[in-house]
Amino acid sequence: PLLERVAPVTTIGLYTEAGQPYQRAVEATRQLARLVGKKSEGEALIAATDAYFSEVRQQLAPLSARPIYVVSFMDPRNVRVYGKKSLFQEVFDRIGLSNAWTAETNYWGFSIVGIDGLATSSDARLAYLEPLPEGAGGTLTESPVWNAMPFVRSRSIIRLPAVHMFGALPSASRFARVLASAMAAEAARG
Repeated sequence: PLLERVAPVTTIGLYTEAGQPYQRAVEATRQLARLVGKKSEGEALIAATDAYFSEVRQQLAPLSARPIYVVSFMDPRNVRVYGKKSLFQEVFDRIGLSNAWTAETNYWGFSIVGIDGLATSSDARLAYLEPLPEGAGGTLTESPVWNAMPFVRSRSIIRLPAVHMFGALPSASRFARVLASAMAAEAARG
C-alpha cells in the first residue's frame, strides 16, 4: 500500500496450491515483459531456457538411471528435501532426471525430514545445496545414521552451489547448469 502511493504495483507469485512453479515462471516472465515493454526479450528468455533444458537432457541421459535427492541442510540432523510442487522437481522433469523423494511436500514443494528419512531409496544419489550450516560437516561425518545412508556408503554425494529455490527461469536454468556440471564431474571421477 505504501508503494501504491508512488507508482502502480503488480504482484507476481510463482507458487500456488496446485504447484507448477515452472509454468507460473513462464507466465510471470511474459507478464513482466509485457509490463516493461520487452515482450520479445521475455519470449527469448523462455525459448533459451527451454532449449537449454533440451541440451542438458541429452547431456545427462547416460547419467539419468539413478534417482537423486536434492536437499538443503537445516542442521546436522534435518534437511529440506525438494519434491512435487517445487521448481527443482519441474527442472528434473524437463532434464530427464528422477527425484528420489516421492513423498508429499508442502505448498512450496519441500518437506523437512530427519536425515534418516532419506533412506527410502537404496540406489539414490544425494545432491545438497550450499551452504552447510556451521559445524554440520564434522557432525555429519561422525554420525552413525549418516554413515549408514546408502548414498554415503556408495560415495554418491554431490555438492551444489546455492540456487534460489523460489526464483523464476534464471534460477531454474542455474539449477540445471550446476546440477549437470556436478553430475558430469562425479561421473568423470568414476
